[in-house]
Amino acid sequence: MTLAVVVVAGVVLLQPPGPVIAEARTSSARITPNADGVDDVTTIRYRLTRQAAVSIYFEDGDGNRYYFRRERMRTRGEYAVQFSGVVEGYTLPGETVAGTVEARLLPNGAYTWVVEATADGAPQRATGTLTIADADATLPDLTEFTISPQAFTPNQDGIADRTAINVYLVKDATLTVYLDGPSGERLYVAERLEGREPGEMGRHLFDYEGGVDLGADPPPDGVYTVTAVAEDAEGQRVTRTATLTIAQGGAPRAEIVPQTVGVSVFFDTMPYDARYLTTAEAPGDLIALPEGCRR
Repeated sequence: MTLAVVVVAGVVLLQPPGPVIAEARTSSARITPNADGVDDVTTIRYRLTRQAAVSIYFEDGDGNRYYFRRERMRTRGEYAVQFSGVVEGYTLPGETVAGTVEARLLPNGAYTWVVEATADGAPQRATGTLTIADADATLPDLTEFTISPQAFTPNQDGIADRTAINVYLVKDATLTVYLDGPSGERLYVAERLEGREPGEMGRHLFDYEGGVDLGADPPPDGVYTVTAVAEDAEGQRVTRTATLTIAQGGAPRAEIVPQTVGVSVFFDTMPYDARYLTTAEAPGDLIALPEGCRR
């Protein structure tokens, strides 16, 4: 009797009973991922009978595979994840993209979805079909990304005190620019507002002076990686990177000021008068000094 129990236990350990994936399904067999709030996502549900490494991917009619999740460890239980058509980044044959595609919509078409679980060596799969239609597949590419100068000295000495980061978006998207330092610190750069709304298609300028203008100490000298990230409403994400060198950084420790002789600057407003206009051909009349001021 004891021997029989041991044999049965050994068989169970070597060959656990039943499939790893007890069931898998989607809430919808068709989605239209265009951020209009209608049929943009489907929910993928699956149940595991024991711990396994789970991958979720899609295959098109040509056998190309697009990963949504890749070898994520999951314990026994039920799981649900929403899928909006966005998978790991890829590029199409013959396509030119200025940035690095990190996440992208699947092209319109019919796909086989696969939930794959590996627990005991050989993977087990559950499959179904999904159609993607009306997808807004235009990438939020960053066709321009320049830094000038690429080495600057944020110390308010009037020489190379700031740098300009120029980015061009080809479609509306959330745009983020940050620096990663040698020690892993992350510093976000604010955008200059010059008539274009943040995230609007077009050119965007990020002005960076190391925080010295606000009285803060600049980051330590060194070489930093500058990253621009564009993510659209569908979840597609494109990045570009470059390097920026910070040197001789520091807040000023002294100030040279003229001798105090009273008011040196006076601000006032007055109606426009053409006789004060100065052109290349002729100087205009001088504006009379305000009362109490002298040259």
